[in-house]
Amino acid sequence: MPTLDNWTPKGPPIADQGIRERLAALLDRAVALLPAVAEEPPAFPRDIDDALSTLDALIALVRELPTEVAERGDLLGDLREIHGDLREHRVLRRYDAMAGIQRALSRLRGITSPDEMLQRVPEELCRGLGFDRAIISRVEDSMWIPVKVHINGDEAWAKRILEAASEPQPLDHMLIESEMARRRAPLLVRDVQESEHVHQPIASVSDSRSYVAAPIMPEGHVIGFFHADYYLSQRHADEIDKDVLFAFAEAFGYVFLRAVLASRLKAQGDQVRAMAASLEAVIDEIRESEVRMTGESHPAPEGGPRLAPPSPGDHRLHSLLTARELEVLSLLAAGETNAAIGTRLVISEGTVKSHVKHILRKLRAANRAEAVSKYMRLSGRAA
Repeated sequence: MPTLDNWTPKGPPIADQGIRERLAALLDRAVALLPAVAEEPPAFPRDIDDALSTLDALIALVRELPTEVAERGDLLGDLREIHGDLREHRVLRRYDAMAGIQRALSRLRGITSPDEMLQRVPEELCRGLGFDRAIISRVEDSMWIPVKVHINGDEAWAKRILEAASEPQPLDHMLIESEMARRRAPLLVRDVQESEHVHQPIASVSDSRSYVAAPIMPEGHVIGFFHADYYLSQRHADEIDKDVLFAFAEAFGYVFLRAVLASRLKAQGDQVRAMAASLEAVIDEIRESEVRMTGESHPAPEGGPRLAPPSPGDHRLHSLLTARELEVLSLLAAGETNAAIGTRLVISEGTVKSHVKHILRKLRAANRAEAVSKYMRLSGRAA
């Protein structure tokens, strides 16, 4: 875990290299032109907000210069121009963040398992939106339960933070997350280490200084939270980060809901297919139970093959086939034709063909010979 004894707060970085170079040149020109600035030259701005404040001060000083100073007009114009570029650069952060959200969500849409999605989303949040650390948690019965922590390049630290949050927390008035759940709105939390209303174990292990958080609520009901910060970059989260995280949380809620519904539909489909297979077996039994004029039993013709008694290995076959299908298959194995099987079992030849079709499907056999081979092997009757 990094140790930041002299942690310097930072705002939105000046990411555009061209703007950085122009700003450095303008600061040099200001130092050369303004005596007050030359006595104590300003350091290069830490971030966009710091740069705008520095430019405001320089613009005010240049305005006070006599109009006859040759470079006054040019420097004032250049300072104002880069001031506007920096403001536009800050606005463009939102557009870049929206593009990052789309990229992260497109990767998540390929995941069909809700559990896998919960494990992946903190990493995608950092990858797409540029955060250093992210946590996803769920809300269940008014309890806050962290699920997954991601820290860029430090899985061990992430594991320690999750362990510190292993005890579910009630969403009561003591936690600021309860306010987020009540208002259904994102939060920007500053001075984390001094706050009495943050989750103290997480705050202690994470050493967080500020973070943004947003509720996940795909149908208006809060089902979880995202938390994220820039600890490794040594800068504070800001209002733009709060808005961007909230936009991601809103979109992710629907992606997650879709995965949950797809998973439930698949489970229901599996149950329906199992019920259908069971019903098909029952229907087959009913259809095969033909009304006879000869009584309950029908003796086999003299000299005909007799059904082999079940062997210890037959339990697997019984789990795959109905009793009547086993009878048909045993007669197939004895070399009987469909007509002979019909005569033996007192059913029509068409019914025998239907049984054979079901046997081939259930045993995944391509033909009668393959079905007989599998029957001999599974029943232990193979030589």
